[in-house]
Amino acid sequence: MVSVRTRLAALGLAGTALVLAGCKDGDDGAQGPPGPNVIDASTVSDDFLAGLDVVSEIESVQIFSPPKVTFRLETASGVPIIGIVPFWEASNNYVRFTLSKLVPGTPDSWVTYTRDATTNDPDYDNGSSLVDHMDGTYTFTFETDVTAVMGIPYEPTLTHRLAGQLGSSSISLEAQNFVHDFVPSGAMITETRNIAVMESCNECHDDLVFHGRRFRVEYCVTCHNPDLASGEGDMAFMIHKIHAAGDFTVLDGGISYAEVTYPQDVANCRKCHTAADMATPDGDNWMNLPNREACLGCHVDSNHPGGMVPLDNTVCTLCHDAANIEDRHLTPNATPNNPFLLPGQVEIAYELMDASVDSMTDEVTVNLRILSDGTPLDVANLPADLAGPGNYPSLLLAWALPQDGIMAPQDYNNIGQRAAQPLSLSLSGFVAGGMTGTHSFNAGTGVNTFVVTDPASQFPMGATLRAVGLQGYFQQDIMGDIVSLHTPSQVVAVTGDDVRRTVVDNNKCANCHEWFEGHGGNRTLNMEICTLCHVPNLSSTGRSVVDPTLRSLDIDMMDAIMAGTLDPSVDPNDPLTYPEDAQGFKDLIHGIHSADDRSRPFQHVRGPSRQGYYDWSEITFPRGASTSNCGLCHEDDSFELPLADDLLPTVVRTTQQPDGQDASNMAVEAAFSGVPNPEDWVNSLTAGTCIGCHTSQAAMAHMELNGGQITQADSTTWFTNRSMLMQNLESCEICHGPGRTSDVSVVHDQ
Repeated sequence: MVSVRTRLAALGLAGTALVLAGCKDGDDGAQGPPGPNVIDASTVSDDFLAGLDVVSEIESVQIFSPPKVTFRLETASGVPIIGIVPFWEASNNYVRFTLSKLVPGTPDSWVTYTRDATTNDPDYDNGSSLVDHMDGTYTFTFETDVTAVMGIPYEPTLTHRLAGQLGSSSISLEAQNFVHDFVPSGAMITETRNIAVMESCNECHDDLVFHGRRFRVEYCVTCHNPDLASGEGDMAFMIHKIHAAGDFTVLDGGISYAEVTYPQDVANCRKCHTAADMATPDGDNWMNLPNREACLGCHVDSNHPGGMVPLDNTVCTLCHDAANIEDRHLTPNATPNNPFLLPGQVEIAYELMDASVDSMTDEVTVNLRILSDGTPLDVANLPADLAGPGNYPSLLLAWALPQDGIMAPQDYNNIGQRAAQPLSLSLSGFVAGGMTGTHSFNAGTGVNTFVVTDPASQFPMGATLRAVGLQGYFQQDIMGDIVSLHTPSQVVAVTGDDVRRTVVDNNKCANCHEWFEGHGGNRTLNMEICTLCHVPNLSSTGRSVVDPTLRSLDIDMMDAIMAGTLDPSVDPNDPLTYPEDAQGFKDLIHGIHSADDRSRPFQHVRGPSRQGYYDWSEITFPRGASTSNCGLCHEDDSFELPLADDLLPTVVRTTQQPDGQDASNMAVEAAFSGVPNPEDWVNSLTAGTCIGCHTSQAAMAHMELNGGQITQADSTTWFTNRSMLMQNLESCEICHGPGRTSDVSVVHDQ
């Protein structure tokens, strides 16, 4: 927060006498002296400097060799900032610049005049002098004579880029990056290479900064050009290789990025590159100017016909024109950054219009439209290419019943269903004599109406928060190729019922994931559909595996045991020893995304019919420490305290034994069939949220000291049974509520 002193200084009012309206203790004094019209960075306090909103710009570049650069430094309100020369004199890294030229070719490439004296790698110039003109402008003089760099001729008719930075860790003034393109001869700029900008990167990374204070892509490319690290340091190759989880042989001594888990399809080139963005007019080079430097970041040599990649980029377009490259990067889903579908593929869209329940018969009526390229489909008379065997959309019915003393919970709990799962009703069960109910189609409106007549498939009596979801997908036969038409899921509340609270913004998820799919594409893009299944009463179900044929020596589990990341007491042949943890939506999402922050891994085994071991430790959240920024995913202030009293505690272990040590798999199965159980291990509301990231013993002790009740999933010594749970004892909001000393939004730097 900017202090009052800082605001006044920025306005040139520091030191001026102020008269507050309503104060009548004495006569007004004489007019004080005018406030300063500049800010001297060398004399004000660190706190004052840190509070300034700084802007900067390049005013001129003169290449008489060595080059001279004049730049301006001021506050956002226009107050000049003087006095940074002592900072540069103390460490000439405080202000530094690079100078490069754009050399025509296929593709064009930046070549840097400023080089490291030992390695000859592209580098910055610290300058021979820095002059303060005392009006917010400074002149920086290079040490490099750009007209006499060995092997790099000075070509004043080409586009040049001056780039640089200002700042250091010891000076609290806001760091600056400079970028300025020009032609030294004075001609107009005609050749450009503006491929990507950091704003695109920060849709996933959030305030990405490299090498201390470098945060503009246009600056990065002046060093990361084709002659860095034998070409591996070239921006085009390096960034693609990193995001494709590749390994280097030269860069940083052969660094590996195999742990990178890129959250969307690497074929979505427009996520980072598009000419539709005014800031990146050359953003379509990925398809217009194919070249080995960029393409080999994702595509290895052996994938090229004959196993050889041509050394001359000029021949690439003989096979790979823009249309061909576009086709090669198509995906089966039309997304914002990959909007075209496979040839012959139809685009399916769901419109879940409404759901209602007859108060007399309990019959559920659902109205929906399914569009194929905008044309409504009659589910009972599908086109031939959609009517074959394969997946089929389905309805999910979720609800809440009284639990833990809460008469109308604001979380789905699906009481009465195994593992608290919703009812799943395939649309195929309504047509051609299906037993679930009836179907009709209105050709005029394109609406399919489904009526659930089967009592076993209806909402239970007394249920609240009733909702219907539409999930799953069709498959299309395109000339013998079967394509899954994954389609965004939909959720609608039953007419007259409360609507479940909205916590997560789907668009924020899409910033990183572009097109999120869960469970094989059955749940797509809409996080609301996830909350119907991932309810607070759900924990992982692997311990309930009864069939011995499903107990496999899971390779991932064995690797984890060997690596010491899995409790050595786990026996792959004994599901009763499998790790179990919470699968409520908040627990799952926090546990997965906080892998870098947790002091213990988030791991569990899923079962019983599709057994699999999951260890999310390999997830590398691209925002680093910014996992603390709740607003990256949450809507508005939905993360603020206190949480509503009518939410449900989180289940960490499903059991019917107070100590959680069930005698058999059948006993575990019985526990899952009877949720919620008094013996279930649980977390209280707020602690159950915070434990997703804050997993240390000290953190848990702090939560319990303030009323939280916590279960440690991988221990039998720290747990709370549901029967032990005491509601509304958490006092977290006293310190962490809005405006309090440790407000969540402040601590998490919103």
